[in-house]
Parts: sequence; C-alpha cells; structure tokens
Amino acid sequence: MSAATVDTATMIHKIKCATGERACIAGTATSVKCIAKWHNAGETPEDIQTKYPHLSLEQIHSALTYYHDHRDEINQAIEQDRAAGRKLAVKGRVA
Repeated sequence: MSAATVDTATMIHKIKCATGERACIAGTATSVKCIAKWHNAGETPEDIQTKYPHLSLEQIHSALTYYHDHRDEINQAIEQDRAAGRKLAVKGRVA
C-alpha cells in the first residue's frame, strides 16, 4: 500500500493579517496554527474535524503536513499568541 501525498502548495495559502501573514487552509479563514494547536494538545485529525466540520480530513492533513514542514514558523506564531495573551492578562490585572 502506498502512502497518500498531500499537495500543500494548493491546499495552504498565505493571507495578510494585522501581524503580517498567516498560513491558512485554502478557501477558508482557518489557520494552520489553529490546527497545529489542537494537534499539539493531542487531538487526532478526526477530533479536529468535529471542531471544524467545514474542513475535510484532506484539508486537516494538509495543514498538519504544512505544520510539520514549517514547524519553526508555526511554533513562533503560537508563541506570539501566548505572549500576547500573557500581556493582556497582566494589563487586565493592572487596570
């Protein structure tokens, strides 16, 4: 049995956002970063699909392939989100 291949070049697009560019599943606003966060939390592609029913398993696998191929980029974006969240939390306590 041969392994299926995923063409991330057509399934993942970069879109401009307030902080630069983000990798999203083509035709959606769902970022690879969101899929990667669930994956890193231990969710399977099938579990992720229940959270994002508008995505096919092929799209989720494509996002995960992109994530594994661009791990540093996506992990940096995840860390930037965490840092922004911590900053907001601290700001909220000071106010």
